[in-house]
Amino acid sequence: MERFLKSRYRIGKKIGESPYSLTYKGSFLANDTPLIIKIYKRATLNSALIQNMKRKVKEFSMISHSNIARLYDGDYGWQGFYYVREYINGQSLRELLNFRKKLDVDYASSLILKVCAAIREAHQRGIVHAGIKPDNIFLNSKNILKVTDFVIEGEIKESLQQKAKYVLERQLYISPEEVLGNAASQSSDVFVLGLVFYEMISGRPYFNCEKKYFNSLRQLKVIADAPKYINDIFYKALQEDPLLRFETVSEFEESLRNKAVVIKRKKIDLPHIELEDSEQPEVKEMKVIRAERKLSFRLLFLVIMSIVAGLIYAVFSALRF
Repeated sequence: MERFLKSRYRIGKKIGESPYSLTYKGSFLANDTPLIIKIYKRATLNSALIQNMKRKVKEFSMISHSNIARLYDGDYGWQGFYYVREYINGQSLRELLNFRKKLDVDYASSLILKVCAAIREAHQRGIVHAGIKPDNIFLNSKNILKVTDFVIEGEIKESLQQKAKYVLERQLYISPEEVLGNAASQSSDVFVLGLVFYEMISGRPYFNCEKKYFNSLRQLKVIADAPKYINDIFYKALQEDPLLRFETVSEFEESLRNKAVVIKRKKIDLPHIELEDSEQPEVKEMKVIRAERKLSFRLLFLVIMSIVAGLIYAVFSALRF
């Protein structure tokens, strides 16, 4: 039995599931164009989350970028909250890595720069991806890279059980602050970009599931056959402390293009500090005039005293002779 959504979309085969959502391949009823439908489970939602998700869908649907999968629609219905996005006919980065194991530095760099361009566009609009991984990066039939599945649910992972499931699901592609239960930020996206880039070049995930997460993080792994600037970029991007990472995705991009770690410092506008000598011009002028008068009187006094001294000397000299 066929199922429909909003009398506009046909819901097809289920292709994915997470602790809080179901993903289907679907199509437009009007022209049978394929698309992706993601439906969030009603049990994970509340009214505040639904309103926040509606706002994010509206903001995201306004983005038109060559490296971002287009978001067509999103709303709350009887199934739960859903969104409808562009279907990418092509190969995921996960499939590419499974086939080729690892990519050469130049090719990997060209791909990750396109991912950075997509993430930068979202960040400039205040949108965090919060779910970057090789499964969400695609090369379509025209070899154009597309980033998909930006996380719009925000703090949907409310309960400890849901958070635990979420961390386990993303254990290879998650930032330290998210592991500790904090919300994802732009800095979190920078960290996970570093994880994905590392796997592209090394041929293996940065984290080993058999080892403790933070122990693995603190022993930063160097890729022996990679150029020094690549390892320098990894070292900067994969810092446990967000304040020590690249401040923006743009810094990550520029470092990769320049083949050297570039850190842009924000211009600091120092506050205007008025010194004690900050009187009105009229007051300053009066003080200058008074000072000049005092100086003139002193000079006149010195001249008079010199004349008097000269006269006294002349009188004494005359009396002696």
